[in-house]
Amino acid sequence: ALKPANEAVALRKQVLGETHPEVALALHRVGRLYLALAENAAGKSANEQTLKIRLDALGELHPDTGRSRNNLGNALRYLGTKKEAAAEYEQALHIFKKTLGNGHPLVLLPLGNLANLLHYDLGDSVSARKYYEEVLSLHRKSPTPDQLAIAANLIDLGNVHDALRDLPVARKHYEDALAIYRAKLPKDDPRIAVSLSNLGDVLYALGDLPAARKHHEDALAIRRAKLPKDDPRIADSLTGLGVVLRELGDLPAARKHFEDALAIYRAKLPKDDPRI
Repeated sequence: ALKPANEAVALRKQVLGETHPEVALALHRVGRLYLALAENAAGKSANEQTLKIRLDALGELHPDTGRSRNNLGNALRYLGTKKEAAAEYEQALHIFKKTLGNGHPLVLLPLGNLANLLHYDLGDSVSARKYYEEVLSLHRKSPTPDQLAIAANLIDLGNVHDALRDLPVARKHYEDALAIYRAKLPKDDPRIAVSLSNLGDVLYALGDLPAARKHHEDALAIRRAKLPKDDPRIADSLTGLGVVLRELGDLPAARKHFEDALAIYRAKLPKDDPRI
């Protein structure tokens, strides 16, 4: 797909000139393709070119400029320049809110990206919580709420509250996400396993060991049924279950789960991965 996309850019430049908005549109598509292929430096370059054309042709306060800033933020994040990525997301968010209104669906793009960056990359869970809550509010106010998107957002919020050690709130978010997934998805969907695993961890931290064990066992059963036998997510479940079994005093079973998890991690992960 890259070759015809680049050919489209070259043809539009030849016919329309280097700075025509249609050239920017073609470059926008090329930039997204590069990022999808993990060619992040090339993706950054394409998105920078797109942004420059749109700034000159459309100005700062235009939705297309916002799209370019959001995509440039993605490229910068993938390249490891996290603070620069956050700045692009913030500008994209400002543009969309100014030009489209606070409740427009496009606002969700930089909001979600900024929340994920702050929580998962920069460790700023307090700031991330505000953005995740805004995402959840927008989803719920939609005329046709996307329940699966709401569930995914609830998991992110649960992760934030877990990181902040607000465990009862984290538990509530995980339980709400699990209820949605069970209502909307096949019973062995891997997303259900994610909710079960997260809930198992929180229940363990809250001291409810029997419930934690049940949730980890259910997550492990789904992952073994749906994933390759050496998938690290199976090892994650084995580890979570092993921790609970150790606390319950079943040391031989805990040992077996840890050994099985370790074998998967060593086979599939870099040797210095923290999970090992």
